Amino acid sequence: MSHCPGAMAKWWDLECELRFEGLIEADIKEEIRRSMAPEVGCQFCASLAPVKDEYVNPRESLAVAYAMLLVKDPRNIDDAVFTVLREEFTEPEIVELTLWSLFMIASQAFGAVLKIPAASGEEITSYSISRGTTV
Repeated sequence: MSHCPGAMAKWWDLECELRFEGLIEADIKEEIRRSMAPEVGCQFCASLAPVKDEYVNPRESLAVAYAMLLVKDPRNIDDAVFTVLREEFTEPEIVELTLWSLFMIASQAFGAVLKIPAASGEEITSYSISRGTTV
């Protein structure tokens, strides 16, 4: 993206807004990002942190399942999916989940198309620090 600096700056601003602001917990958004990366095919994104083996938090589990449905085919989202989502999420939260998930699909598809390699150790550490966690 550095070849398009204006767009890159706005892209990162939007990512920060969607990732760290809003109603949905940042940890849930991060798990959505992690879970989607291998399916979308972004080696860089997939290398930043491993996917959890299981989800004990029902909100996290449902959010990841919804994101994976969007990855597979967003045309298959029907009223039944939203009925299930409403068991754990409000309407504004469902909109936020959808925005974040589709933004991640676009971001990760960019990495997949351009075949961006896996993150270096330094990049993984930097990513973890920016999130306030350790991998």
